[in-house]
Amino acid sequence: MKKRPSDANKIRLSIFGSCVTRDILMFDSENRIELKNYIARQSVISAVCPKIGAEESEIDLSSPFQKRMVLCDMNKTAFDILGGRKSDFIILDLVDERFPLKRVGDSFLTASNEFRISMGEKYEKYPDLYKRVTAFGLYAGHIRINKYVKLFCENLTDIYPENRIILHRALTADRYINKNGEITPFDTNIIKINSEINDVLNKMYDMIIKAISPIHEIAFDGEILSDEKHRWGLAPMHYTDGYYISMLNKIYEIADNELNK
Repeated sequence: MKKRPSDANKIRLSIFGSCVTRDILMFDSENRIELKNYIARQSVISAVCPKIGAEESEIDLSSPFQKRMVLCDMNKTAFDILGGRKSDFIILDLVDERFPLKRVGDSFLTASNEFRISMGEKYEKYPDLYKRVTAFGLYAGHIRINKYVKLFCENLTDIYPENRIILHRALTADRYINKNGEITPFDTNIIKINSEINDVLNKMYDMIIKAISPIHEIAFDGEILSDEKHRWGLAPMHYTDGYYISMLNKIYEIADNELNK
C-alpha cells in the first residue's frame, strides 16, 4: 500500500477502558491523536449483556460525560457507538473491571461510583453478584467469564480488524512517588487488593490475546509506579508521567507501522 503523505499522520483512536488510557492523550503534544470515542465505567462483561434500559432523565448526575457512560452501560450501546463513529484503531484496558457487577434479571451492570451515585437509594434494589474483588477473582476462571470475554472480542472484531486493536495491559501499582520524590509503598491492605485485582486483569488480558490474533499489546517496561502529584490524586491506577509517555510512543509506533503499510 502506498505510504501516506507526512501531513496525513493523524491517528483516529477510540478507547474502551479507563482513565489510565485516556490520560495518555494528555501527553500528545504533537496533536497526532484524534479521539473519536471514549467508553468508560463499563466491564467487558456488562457490555455484552442484554439491554436493561434507561432514560436520560433517570440518571441523576451533573456531568454529561458520566451520564453518557451510565446510560451506555444500561442501554448496552457500546458497539453501536464504536461502529457508528469509526476510528483507525481502538485501544482497550480492563482497569474498570475492578468495579463489582450488579445483576438485573438476566443482565449485569457495572457498579461504578457514577452508577451508585446516579441511582441513589434505588441502587440497593439491584442485588450484588460480586460483593468483593476476592469473589470476582475466584470467579475469573469460570467458564462464564470466558464466554463473556469471547463474545466481547467477537463484537469488537466485527468492527475492527485484529491488527487495528491495541491491548493496553494496565495494572494497579503497589508503590508510588510521593510529593518529595521518594518511592513509597501503599498500605498493606491496598497492596493485597491490588494483587487480587491484577490477578483478574491478567487472566482477562490473556483471554483477549488468545481470542484476537494478531492483536497489538502494549505494556510498561519496568515497575509501574503511581504519582502522589497526579492530576486526579493518588491512586494505584494514577501513574507517573513517564508511564504515559512510554505508552504514547508505543501507540505512535504501532499506528505508523500499520497506517504506512
